[in-house]
Amino acid sequence: MLLLPLQARFGLLALAVGVCVWKIYNLWFSRLQPYDGLVWASRVEQIFPGLNSLLVNYVELVRSSPAATGSKELYRVVKTQALDAAKSLDFQKTVDFRELRSLMKWVLIALVGFSAMLWLFGDSMKLAAQRYLGANLPYPTATRLVSILQEKTIAEGTDLILTVQAEGQVPVQGFIHLRSQGSESWRKIELLREDPRNFPYSMNNVDESFEYFFEIGDAVSHSMENPGIVTVVSPPRVIHQELTVTPPKYTGLQPYTLENLAVTVPSGSELVWVTEMSSPVSHARLIGPNQWAQEGTIDEEGTSLRFSFVAQAAGMYQLQPKGTTLGLQAEDLMYKLNLREDLEPRASLIAPGTSIKATANKSLSMTVRASDDYGLSEFAILYRVNGAENQQRISLGVPPLNDSQRDLGAPRSGTWPLQWNIPDDIPNLRG
Repeated sequence: MLLLPLQARFGLLALAVGVCVWKIYNLWFSRLQPYDGLVWASRVEQIFPGLNSLLVNYVELVRSSPAATGSKELYRVVKTQALDAAKSLDFQKTVDFRELRSLMKWVLIALVGFSAMLWLFGDSMKLAAQRYLGANLPYPTATRLVSILQEKTIAEGTDLILTVQAEGQVPVQGFIHLRSQGSESWRKIELLREDPRNFPYSMNNVDESFEYFFEIGDAVSHSMENPGIVTVVSPPRVIHQELTVTPPKYTGLQPYTLENLAVTVPSGSELVWVTEMSSPVSHARLIGPNQWAQEGTIDEEGTSLRFSFVAQAAGMYQLQPKGTTLGLQAEDLMYKLNLREDLEPRASLIAPGTSIKATANKSLSMTVRASDDYGLSEFAILYRVNGAENQQRISLGVPPLNDSQRDLGAPRSGTWPLQWNIPDDIPNLRG
């Protein structure tokens, strides 16, 4: 019955009370009748016939008004005679105590039995009543368990010892019931008493959460419906990351996105690294070369970290997130960031040779081979006139595009024919 819902138990209690009220009414109140003095006077005279109807006559006179009968003298005479006749009567004979004795006997037996049960099983009866009314209380047992652990949170890989202490009738052995969280089947493991009171159970390298309860003698530490819980918490892990790279202007590259910090980026790039963690963290730090460090920005849920910095030093970067539960810190979150330095452009004049003669307004044909890691945006000739300190510069235009261009706005390498229209005001040149 205690397994029924609380509402059903209260419904049964209300039904029982209703049945008791109906029986009391049916066996008692329905048989009660208003008091009638004439009826009871007749019953008394049946027991004492010597009254010769004096009591009946007296009751009839009392019911009516003496003024209505017109005979006060007759009223006094009957009253006096009735009182004189009743003085010597034993009215106890008018009551039959046999049925009352039988009833009192059963009432007394019930009271004695109930008192004995209260004396012997008072705690159990009180507990049963409280449980019936919805209190979540255990029944008293010969074995009593104390120092019961309700819930515990541990780090993944921790060694754990679960212990329960017993009092009263302590057996030599007991049991612990285990099951993984989400599982329905229980695994029963025998335990031996370590000392007169304790029953320990050791577990090594616990890697998943589980539920449990001890069974020692006739007592259990928890119910199957509400077992003890051990929650295993893992250190925060990176489950997703995204690196947004904004290269320097000199590269001519557009911003792009990568999936990891362990990459190669142009030196001086602006990096925004966002990582999603497996569990909430309280704070996070990114440590880089040359004692560089930066605190991460954490979102409201505590699972998204953001770092923003300029890639100025290549080397190993370590992420140090600290979990909100137990303060667990992840290890071995290392990333190697490489930088691609900007190389100087290379150019060589293939034709004409090292020394040529040209007249004014001559168009000079040249063949140039050139390359640059981030593309060639312009060809130009630098020259000095007769050893002057200042160089002069003449632009030859933008190099035509070719297959080496790829994702850049200018070609990386190639060989191009160029035309230089020499003005008439240029003296001998030394390149």
